[in-house]
Amino acid sequence: METKTRVWFGALAVVLLPVAAAVVWLVWWFGLVTAGYGGAAGTLVVDECGAIQIQHGVFRYDCAGAFVPEGTEAAEGTASLVGIGTEYHRDDRVPVRRDGDTAHTASKAKLVVGLGMACALGAGFATTAGYLAVAVIRRDSGADLASGFKLGGKVACLLVVLPFAAGLVLAVI
Repeated sequence: METKTRVWFGALAVVLLPVAAAVVWLVWWFGLVTAGYGGAAGTLVVDECGAIQIQHGVFRYDCAGAFVPEGTEAAEGTASLVGIGTEYHRDDRVPVRRDGDTAHTASKAKLVVGLGMACALGAGFATTAGYLAVAVIRRDSGADLASGFKLGGKVACLLVVLPFAAGLVLAVI
């Protein structure tokens, strides 16, 4: 392996690790928030709900109302529940987590999928970085960048199947 290629592969392997950490953290946080386990805890006091027909007899609902933070009695702004499967009525009190103007109810299925995605992406990036690092150490002249990314992508794809399957099981239960 040429020195220039070794330096390039080594630098890329080193850069991929913090990039992987940042991606994992962002996906992890997004998964927590959308699953209703991240953000400010409180209650949504429903003001209105509108139905959206997805297919014959299947509806999703968009609800909005006042957000009351946990531990207080006074409303602090508004929040919306978007695309949920439950219809709420005026003055219903729904436990939520709010992130900005959007509220989320707790969903173990979404939590498993989101956190599983974070782990799968992290493993994919780490596999690619590992492939490149091993190629540098072994001075492997047959190693190429595309193979490293393909290997990392395969690992991520294989691992992403598990959280989707678990999320599906949890959604059905």
